Amino acid sequence: MLVVVLLIGETPWLQKRNAEAPDAFKRLTEAADELRQQLTQARYVLTTLRTTLGGVATPDMLERPQEALFAEASRTLSAVLVLSGEGEVPEAALLRSVVAFSSSPAYSSCQGPSLLSAWFDGPNLIEFMASTPLRTAYDCSPKRFRAQFLCTLQRATLVEAKRYHECIRPNWQAVLMQFPEIGLWRELRERLKARVWTPDAIEGEPADEREPWDEKMTKPSSWAKKVARPVQRRFTEGHREGCCNY
Repeated sequence: MLVVVLLIGETPWLQKRNAEAPDAFKRLTEAADELRQQLTQARYVLTTLRTTLGGVATPDMLERPQEALFAEASRTLSAVLVLSGEGEVPEAALLRSVVAFSSSPAYSSCQGPSLLSAWFDGPNLIEFMASTPLRTAYDCSPKRFRAQFLCTLQRATLVEAKRYHECIRPNWQAVLMQFPEIGLWRELRERLKARVWTPDAIEGEPADEREPWDEKMTKPSSWAKKVARPVQRRFTEGHREGCCNY
């Protein structure tokens, strides 16, 4: 090949490739720099979350931070939900949850009030949820963990809305844009709710004359009862008391 080139000179194809080489190396350099920046940011977010939860990022975590970052983000959301309470929670039950949180091995070094203050009074933790490294870690995680994370993130928005009178802070918009799957999860949840609480059809009754679902419905449909039974069997006897008794 070298002999041929020396004899006939560079072909137009080789000339084009040689002209494009500097641009190609520039793109590779920029891509490598971007990857290094994302890795540095991922390590920073991981270290901050670990510190907030009372832990320390180990060298093994920092070497490849994606898995640990996703785990710590999920733990942070779960901790906020436990300490804040979801829905209508009696004061006594909320106090018990705080005691249980403090005694949990997973959060033994975490200061609950400090975590809530950092979450609700500061922007950093929520901005971490909208960061590109967390999205990358999310994309690299198994589907079951991604589904759990989306559900937990959606529940955190409900806690936020409850605390701020049905409003959420502006920096949540970046989170919702970073994880548009939350919209799909909300739609699925609403469809399931309608399926659970829509009254069963009466034999011979036209579908368009059935009573529509609304928030006042208290009797689940036959479909809901059928689905709930195997779910209830998954719980221990001690936990069944907290489930709906169909």
